[in-house]
Parts: sequence; C-alpha cells; structure tokens
Amino acid sequence: IGDFGNNDGNRTNLRIYKVAKNQLTENVATAEVIEFTFSDQTDFSVNNNNHNFDCEAFFVFQDSLHLFSKNWVDFKTRHYVLPTTAGEYVAEVRDSLEVQAQITSADISDEGEVLLLGYNTATSEVLFWLLFDYPNNEFFKGNKRKISLGSALNTSQAEGVTFREDKTGYVVAEKFS
Repeated sequence: IGDFGNNDGNRTNLRIYKVAKNQLTENVATAEVIEFTFSDQTDFSVNNNNHNFDCEAFFVFQDSLHLFSKNWVDFKTRHYVLPTTAGEYVAEVRDSLEVQAQITSADISDEGEVLLLGYNTATSEVLFWLLFDYPNNEFFKGNKRKISLGSALNTSQAEGVTFREDKTGYVVAEKFS
C-alpha cells in the first residue's frame, strides 16, 4: 500500500506498507513498513501541485519496488527503485522520461510490458505509455508507445491501472462533476 502522495511537495514521511494477502480477509493485519525519501529532493516547502516530487505509481517486479514520479512542473516521470524489505531507504533516481503527463498509476504484465497511466493538466489528455523490449529493467531505454485515450473532460481523470492476464486489465478513474 503506497502512502507517498505528495501534492503539496512537503512530505517527509513517505511509506509503503507491506501486508500479507492472507491477512486482507482478517479483521487485523500487521504491516511491514518501508520508509523512504527521494535522493534528489532538497526543497520541502509547500508548493501545491507546482513541484516534481509527487508520486502515486508503483509496482513490484522481481525483488524490487519500482516507483514513478508525478511531476507537476516538467511533465516528466522519474523511475526510482527500492527494496521490498522493511527499513529506511533513500530512493535513487534510475532514469527519467518525458511523458507529457502526470503519471498516476503503473503496472507490469506477466510478459514484462510496463504500462504507465496519466493525464496532462494543461491539455486534459489522458494517456498510456507502453514500455517494452528494454534491457535489464531499464524501462525507459526500450521501445515506447504513447496511446492517447482522449480528453479527461470526456473520459474522466484516470487514476489506476492493473493488468489481468492475456494483456487485458482494468482502468479506474475519478468522476468529474
């Protein structure tokens, strides 16, 4: 469970809670806590939706957590990697990609294809980035395809994506009034 949304840009208590699946049906669950900071964040002043240190998207792949930033200012995303074990860590930047959006969700298929979901606050475009044929978990160094889903004004604000099987999956969105 990712607890690292940072719309204001001033959070210093970024966490991921790791809970055993079999505890999800019980009344009480015990979580292991992974605490972290971003290696490249030095300014923690409040700057609502006007900074590059928000984060909503991550997935587990092999033995690591892969996080993707939600950059409000430069419309890029940065890829960070953390261990899956409880502890305190500094998330180092692995790479960045010009995505022309704020990334809100990410998943990886059984075949290793990465899907980033986001929307552009300036243009209202909702989009996917499909990343594949990359070397050594360097997701941004392989083939990339941008897939437009149209305007958020028509489709809604996309917030979550997950693969099922056979390259099918789900997208969830917030309702607009």
